[in-house]
Amino acid sequence: MLPAIPDGVGTTRAAVARIPGAILELPVRTAMVRLVPSHPAGEVAPYPASAIRGAIGRWTLARMCPAPGIPCEGCDGREDCPHGQLFFPTAGPEGPRTPPPPWSLWATWDRDDRDLAVGVQTCGRHAETLMPVLLDALRNVADDGAVDGVPKARMVPGRAPDRAQPVRDLVRAGLPAALRIRTVTPVSLKVDGRELTTAPTLDLWVKAARRRAMMLARSYGSGSGADADQEAANAQPMPVEPLAPTRRSVRPVVIRRWSERQGRTIWLRGIEGSMVYEPVPAHSAEWLAVGGVLGIGGDPTHGFGRVEISPR
Repeated sequence: MLPAIPDGVGTTRAAVARIPGAILELPVRTAMVRLVPSHPAGEVAPYPASAIRGAIGRWTLARMCPAPGIPCEGCDGREDCPHGQLFFPTAGPEGPRTPPPPWSLWATWDRDDRDLAVGVQTCGRHAETLMPVLLDALRNVADDGAVDGVPKARMVPGRAPDRAQPVRDLVRAGLPAALRIRTVTPVSLKVDGRELTTAPTLDLWVKAARRRAMMLARSYGSGSGADADQEAANAQPMPVEPLAPTRRSVRPVVIRRWSERQGRTIWLRGIEGSMVYEPVPAHSAEWLAVGGVLGIGGDPTHGFGRVEISPR
């Protein structure tokens, strides 16, 4: 069964008073597809998104690179190359030096029919052009059986808006003071450079949601990075108490992946589970609602950061 686009996407249109306009106007496009294995799946990768990312990278590099043999990091044409836009993005002179990727990817196995539900999201100025590139690449690598830990599969389209929509139209507003945060995928949150392995306090969720949203707006929003910075300075968030969850069921997640580009093993770490927080101030709930649309935390193209924010 193909799940709906998570996090209230496309369900609520409401003003979010305390969120900077640079974030609310950020264009976002989200698509859900289903990979149906061509034969019964044996042993599969429990967290396949990172492997899907790697297969998409190999496919786009082989077919879309205008200058084979030149490292992407030093290629002058990477801003106009779909592979460069996806894996070596630039944010312009006023944006952050190391911008986040303008896309995210997540994947979950359906326990009943063993299909794989895959979500793809693009944002910012390349939201419209990168979505068909990603879906075409996904379709081809699935059909070729080129994803480690995923059997050869047929891609079945699911729910996908016809065009990008601003965050303002997608965010779920008016949340109550008692909220549940459920991880759809693992979430990577750090404190002092180390990944959390236990349930975060509320302030860590809010700070991570705000940081990701601001970085995306600075890098890919319609205004310049300086404009987004000034707007954020004029709308400093109210302090958030380090509120511990009143209920929690959380476990750590560790995923081992081989990076062909880096030539080494990489470790992806996070948590998954469900947490209830109360009372949640309105300004914190608004940032969590934005995180429900754009994701929260690190490693968004490796299948991390998707959460559902709902009443307790």
